[in-house]
Amino acid sequence: MSRVGWDTIRFSEEEQCGVICSHDDPLIIEADISNFDVGCILIDTSSSVSVMFAEAFNELQVPNHLLDQTITPLVSFSSDVVQPIGSIHLPISIGSAPQQTTITTPFMIVDCPMTYNVILGRPTLA
Repeated sequence: MSRVGWDTIRFSEEEQCGVICSHDDPLIIEADISNFDVGCILIDTSSSVSVMFAEAFNELQVPNHLLDQTITPLVSFSSDVVQPIGSIHLPISIGSAPQQTTITTPFMIVDCPMTYNVILGRPTLA
């Protein structure tokens, strides 16, 4: 099932090389966020928010005064409570022309160490 107006994501045989079905490997993508190429983006369909880690956010050179500071704490993977720095709506483009789509999505900015730059959650994927 895909969003109205969106094409179904399909992987070529070359892209599926080495993948053993049924698998539970994480889906890691690259995307353009606020006109910057951002790699190491984890797709997490169980996350209720999209999270951008502070180090990646700082690389985007978005002024901090644009952050919305009225936010609530998040519960991390390890059940720790994390206080985000703020939240912001940024454009994200996925795909390449002519099969590219751009949406504006809210990100919670969190300052903690992480393997990924961004975690895209359900609100962005719906």
